[in-house]
Amino acid sequence: MGAMMKRGRAEVRMRREHSVLAEDSCTRREFLSSSSERESLREREREREREREREREREREREREIRIRGFTESLSEHHHTQEPDPEYLL
Repeated sequence: MGAMMKRGRAEVRMRREHSVLAEDSCTRREFLSSSSERESLREREREREREREREREREREREREIRIRGFTESLSEHHHTQEPDPEYLL
């Protein structure tokens, strides 16, 4: 009878240890998964930041082109509306 109880206790202990190992394994898998998910999220955030920076650069370039175009047009208008210099005509 005592041997049966020892065997029973050993089985309970073994099941408990297996359960703890399974939990540890699951927790580790979840941790690794969440760790890779966090890294993936960080990478996506870095990519979004790079895209925002490219968009800001495109916006700066558009503003630069508009300023150049405006300056060029104002020079052109000034040139066409300016009276010829009388001394130049002589």
